[in-house]
Amino acid sequence: MKIKSFCGTLSILVLNLIDSTSAVSDPCECTSLVLQGGKCQDSFSQAVSDNNGVIHFAGTHEIASAMRFRGDLDVRGVECDNEGRAKIIGAYSSESNGMFSPQGPSRISISFQGFDITSKEGEFVSALRTSGGEGDSGEMYVTFRASDIRAYGMWNKRLGAVFFIGNIGGLAGESRIDDSCMFWDNKIESTQTELYHGGAVLCVQYIEDKAELYVGGEYKGNTAFYTGGSKHCTGGAVYIDTNEGSVITGKKARFEDNVSNQGGAISINSNVGSIDFQSTFKANKALDQGEGARAGAVRVFNLGPGSTTILSGEFIDNLSDVDGGVMATNIIGAGAHLVFSGVFSNNTSLHTGAVMSQWSQYTNEGLTQVLASAKVYNNTATYDMRSNLFKFTSGPSLVSEEDLVPGVTWSWQGSKDVPVPEVKTLYDDTWKQRRRRTVT
Repeated sequence: MKIKSFCGTLSILVLNLIDSTSAVSDPCECTSLVLQGGKCQDSFSQAVSDNNGVIHFAGTHEIASAMRFRGDLDVRGVECDNEGRAKIIGAYSSESNGMFSPQGPSRISISFQGFDITSKEGEFVSALRTSGGEGDSGEMYVTFRASDIRAYGMWNKRLGAVFFIGNIGGLAGESRIDDSCMFWDNKIESTQTELYHGGAVLCVQYIEDKAELYVGGEYKGNTAFYTGGSKHCTGGAVYIDTNEGSVITGKKARFEDNVSNQGGAISINSNVGSIDFQSTFKANKALDQGEGARAGAVRVFNLGPGSTTILSGEFIDNLSDVDGGVMATNIIGAGAHLVFSGVFSNNTSLHTGAVMSQWSQYTNEGLTQVLASAKVYNNTATYDMRSNLFKFTSGPSLVSEEDLVPGVTWSWQGSKDVPVPEVKTLYDDTWKQRRRRTVT
């Protein structure tokens, strides 16, 4: 019996030695289910911190603290027999330290592929969080790629519940969320004050001029609110503060049932580059919690001089409790080009601008067009149907679907010389009382 026991112990020691030092090609062969550099690793967290090559992992791994790493990171999930999809679970709470927490250098590449991301009930933590915060993009520039990633049930108390990236760098085609990704029921929720940026799935503070961000996948049921704290939160699923490069939401991407106070699905504070919303936006909502609501689907506050913003996708059944059933903006700068070329159907604004609303007393010096190829029908501006298409601060002021001529492109060129007209329909000064009045 003693000899058998000794042999058994020796066998275990040999197997453990092989597991930790021998070259293998499949994480399913590892006790830890984590493989890096051809060797089994002690744990997933340790592999990320060491960051000595591509990480392949399988099974479910709970993350108990931030995994700090330096340099480029490439993490790939593998499905083993009886293990299901690879998954990481946030098992701690932190507003500022994500599960993946890059420490430098100033330019890095991060790639995620083939795994699920979620968090334990009651825990709030982001999956990825670089340096920076609201109004602060930090010093790190990231090229980011996600493929076949599913993130659900994530929660944080501030911007970027799944991914927060201070700066997107690199070149066109290098940063993308592939069409294979899925994001549902993620949320930003807290009572904090002096916060505005949302993005329950993705928050980016800055995209540099040569960079491009492709946003694909499915986004459903994501929400962003600072209820009882800040007056507004903007960007239910995605928030981008400043875009100097290019943003494209893919033709196969779908944004559905996302909600925030402004920009139910997506909010971009300032576009001085190019944006093309090519996706399907359905049943997204801008919710009024007492301080107004704008842009049921997409919010672009500033269309900077020389910028291009195109809505070429399908926008259906989106709703704003106040203005801009589909889109809302404030500033249309000189040389800015705003183009509506997609499908706009059954969108609703409970006040004005069923498809687009521009906030009063702001600049309109750009060119706005509805291309002849656009399909626009059955949109509703509940308070004033004369604006069941657009509500501008200057020029035509209120534009309805009846102002469009079939087969003809509708255009309006703003100018600083065109006076801001007296607005036909306004809320009273107090949003909360919601008393409407007509200016004569």
